[in-house]
Amino acid sequence: MLPASWRCFVINLDRSPHRLAAISAQLSAMRIDFARFSAVDGAAIDPETAPDFHPTLYRKRHGKRPAGREIGCFFSHLGVMRAFLETPAEFCLILEDDAVLDDTMPSVLAHLADAARDWDVAMLYGNYDAMPQPLRQLGRGHELVGFLARQTGAVAYAVNRKAAQTYVEQLLPMSLPIDVDFDRAWDFDIRFRGVLPFPVRTGGHASDIGSVGQKFPWYRRLGTYARRGLNELQRYRHYALTDPVWLRSAQYRLARRSQEPQPAPAAFYELQKRQPSFGAGIE
Repeated sequence: MLPASWRCFVINLDRSPHRLAAISAQLSAMRIDFARFSAVDGAAIDPETAPDFHPTLYRKRHGKRPAGREIGCFFSHLGVMRAFLETPAEFCLILEDDAVLDDTMPSVLAHLADAARDWDVAMLYGNYDAMPQPLRQLGRGHELVGFLARQTGAVAYAVNRKAAQTYVEQLLPMSLPIDVDFDRAWDFDIRFRGVLPFPVRTGGHASDIGSVGQKFPWYRRLGTYARRGLNELQRYRHYALTDPVWLRSAQYRLARRSQEPQPAPAAFYELQKRQPSFGAGIE
């Protein structure tokens, strides 16, 4: 069951009822109420004239030709965040319609609400290892983690009101795909986290949104590589100094280790072997 402080939205194209049926069955089985958000169809978008899209900056930052699919996906996610902000809920679960949910999802959401002071965005699906740093337990099977490297994937994630408001105000005009751009915690003053193991994976549906942008030749991507390198330097600085997840993770690991039962020293076991049991030798 979805906790009262949450809202759930599923992004779904009008021409994809089969996907909606599949994820509806999953959410119904978990008693998670949701609202369908009609996805922006990238097939109807011309990248060169799309409002709130910066094609020149997109080419420089992403090293690809812009594609309607990525623009439609971006504005679908931003639209969901606007819809969430119109509700009184504290947290929002955002799902794309090919998400396959683990049955631990209701428990994960309840524990994320309990840990509200420790995150603004929580990735529930990801494409990379991203050097996770465990920060706290979320129930018996999951941990809240910070990432020291890039993590992408917008299939499933949670946001609070601060993160949603920040994204709506600061991600425009679009110059990168949503899942490549929204982890810049150092620019947005948000706590970007994840839940491991991820409680969501993707389904077996073939993409019916459209093709992604084609990469430019390597020599036209040199500026893109330089920008990405600077981005990663900013990431390392942020997570080393401003939001030191490595330090918090070390503290969490030490605290967890101190609570574990400690094995008795080997010398104690040797002494026990030498001690005769009570009544030994009495017939």
